[in-house]
Amino acid sequence: VYDSGSGSQLFVINDASGTSVLAAAWSPAGDRIAVGTADVGVLLVDAFSGALLDNLPAAGAVTGVAWDATNGQLAASTDAGPIEVWAP
Repeated sequence: VYDSGSGSQLFVINDASGTSVLAAAWSPAGDRIAVGTADVGVLLVDAFSGALLDNLPAAGAVTGVAWDATNGQLAASTDAGPIEVWAP
């Protein structure tokens, strides 16, 4: 993750190593990043430190992630077909 103003690297999401990152989205509060991967589901990462908060398994490669701004639910689309939704 990079600072958009300075271009300097803030942190690396280490738990995503070894897999392809296919999608990412900041939470509405700006405190988490959902990272959609090719083979380990959705990684929930602390947006300030890069620490892994949770790993949400998905049925296939996660091709898109989106947060609901009103209730904090997270949706993920996969190449296997279903859209999966997790509650906060």
